[in-house]
Amino acid sequence: MVTDPLIEELTQEAVRTEPNYEECIKRLKNPHTVRLLHAAMGLVTESAEFLADCTESFENVEYGELTGEALAKAIYSDITIGFIADQTAKFLGDWANFTVSSTKS
Repeated sequence: MVTDPLIEELTQEAVRTEPNYEECIKRLKNPHTVRLLHAAMGLVTESAEFLADCTESFENVEYGELTGEALAKAIYSDITIGFIADQTAKFLGDWANFTVSSTKS
């Protein structure tokens, strides 16, 4: 069997960085941790809703059967494609995208 060195390296890295699940479960029993997770999820939700409100439409995008605002919220909430929310937020944060430049030099 031929193995790809890159696959081997990525597999070793994944195993090396795998979390200690017992510690994770222990931490999840702490009410402070639960509050932090709740706050983080709330921020993701609020951010997704804000970005969805600023989005008129998507072109050539499929995400299940979703359309309109539901599509935008789902895309902006999905951390596996988080770069979309990041790029949208960066665009919205740049005032040059919303102001007319001066014609004078």
